[in-house]
Amino acid sequence: MPKTILTIEDDFFLQGLEVTRFKKEGFTVLAALNSKDFFLILEKKPKIDLILLDLMLPDMNGFELLKIIKKESPCSGCP
Repeated sequence: MPKTILTIEDDFFLQGLEVTRFKKEGFTVLAALNSKDFFLILEKKPKIDLILLDLMLPDMNGFELLKIIKKESPCSGCP
């Protein structure tokens, strides 16, 4: 079963590069444009192995979102 990477990136171009590259390498890729999208993805309870987090998001500072992920998220142990 392939590992799942969640990328949280608000730049469509950069997100597209990440998604394309990781899919070519055989990973399952989930993509969020902001923290709202991230929380919607989490509602589906996917198993996430790695999170790539942009620090400058439009709706929330990446550091603030990281604190929430580490404290309250089911993927708090994700690198």
